[in-house]
Amino acid sequence: MCTPRFWEIEADWRAAGAVWWRRAALELRRARKGMARIPLRGNSGSGSRDSGSWERQPRRHGKGHNLRKLW
Repeated sequence: MCTPRFWEIEADWRAAGAVWWRRAALELRRARKGMARIPLRGNSGSGSRDSGSWERQPRRHGKGHNLRKLW
């Protein structure tokens, strides 16, 4: 049966998702802390891929759907 392999894959996916989610939450907290400061460029640890999207979106009230831009 291929169920153990499936569970392994799903565990890997869940671990990767947890890591990504933790990083996204860290960036959210950092961005919220630095909201008084002007632009958030270069604040994210992993590079300009997602810090640009935070900077391009000044009004962040819908927290759910702009997380989708990080993908």
